[in-house]
Amino acid sequence: MRFIDLVGQRYGRLCVVDRASNNSQGKTRWNCVCDCGNTKVVTSWDVRSGGTRSCGCFRTEYLKSRNGSSVGNWKGGRTITSKGYVGVRIAGRYRMEHHLVVEQRLGRKLLPTEEVHHKNGVRSDNHDSNLELWIKGHSPGQRAKDLLNWAEEIVRTYQPIKRLLG
Repeated sequence: MRFIDLVGQRYGRLCVVDRASNNSQGKTRWNCVCDCGNTKVVTSWDVRSGGTRSCGCFRTEYLKSRNGSSVGNWKGGRTITSKGYVGVRIAGRYRMEHHLVVEQRLGRKLLPTEEVHHKNGVRSDNHDSNLELWIKGHSPGQRAKDLLNWAEEIVRTYQPIKRLLG
């Protein structure tokens, strides 16, 4: 494979200044200076493919603008999960916003047998009017006596909040 000298080349916010020592896999690395003044050592592949475009300052600036935080590595506030739900950071951990909205309406935490459904199917639309409380099903093949006990428990649980459920 032919060696390509990258000195003087610009990739995103990085400018290659000289060659660094190879990494443990023998890949060529370069010393780069970022527009913000920081230095970063990157492999030829990372810098040429666009995988690394700054020293990390771009990501920090992006997170600040998105979250409104002045702390560079702040990960709090709101986030969108890979499934499209909104997560809200509370007391050091993320909670699903749709759960919080329904819990506030009910005045209590959700039970393990409950789930929240988005009426319009948009998982990030957490307006109270778009959220329904659903009960997870019971297992099939139960005795009639057990089902009656289960139904009585449902009435005891949800009768006090019937007006809130709409």
